Amino acid sequence: AFLRARVPTGHLELRQWQSTGQSDYLSYNLTPLSEDYNDRALSLAFDSQPVQDWTSEWLISRYVNRLDQNQGPDFALTRRYALNWQNNVRLSKTDLLTVGLYLQDARTASLVYGTAYDVHTWGRAVYVEDDWHTGPSRLLLSVRRSDDEDFGSHNEWNLGWNEALGARSRIDLSWGSGFRAPSAEDRFGFGGNPNLLPESSHEVDLGFHYRWPEVGHFGIDGYEDILTNLIIYLNPTAQYPEGINENVGRARIQGVDLTYAQRFGHWHVRAEAV
Repeated sequence: AFLRARVPTGHLELRQWQSTGQSDYLSYNLTPLSEDYNDRALSLAFDSQPVQDWTSEWLISRYVNRLDQNQGPDFALTRRYALNWQNNVRLSKTDLLTVGLYLQDARTASLVYGTAYDVHTWGRAVYVEDDWHTGPSRLLLSVRRSDDEDFGSHNEWNLGWNEALGARSRIDLSWGSGFRAPSAEDRFGFGGNPNLLPESSHEVDLGFHYRWPEVGHFGIDGYEDILTNLIIYLNPTAQYPEGINENVGRARIQGVDLTYAQRFGHWHVRAEAV
């Protein structure tokens, strides 16, 4: 459901989405099993323009996901509330500054193979982004400061640049860092490990894209991602009969993405290879 209305100082937008059903699958020993799922999302947004070059948006959301196993008592529940306040300030015709605040409050509960947990967590972040472009060049710089209830404060950043090489081609370059706190399932679920450390990453990406008229769009992107404390699942052992999640000290992922896209009348074709 979707509802949008004009109010004296801006616009209000209400969205409601829900999906329910049953999933059938086979267990490890090929026994037929099924589970019921219920996903619900509700959001309320308010956007306004306090002055000519400043737009502001408030977004409040609630998300609920529940899974119930039909052949036993197992279940999984996620309930998350979030608030995002984003402000866009036009500094010039070629420079857009974005500043925002994000708050999250979540509860996750689960029972899987006799392992149960019920965890409440909160997080918050402030972020700043500057999008500058002139002629064939575009530069994007973003910084985010995240505070996690269990894992403290972390900084993330990203620097992106692309350059148009005429009307048909462009080159892209990006370099950035990331952070991911272990989820409640990682720490307390089946095979969970409460001593997990958060993951951090640094990634660089270089790409070239070319549009050939009447033939299609071609792209090639090479990337390298270096991860520290990557979380992986280790198979069961005598010490950990259910298996256990562990941190890997350092991992490197390298690859190349190839893409092709073209529109044929009302049809759009896209192919990707990694």
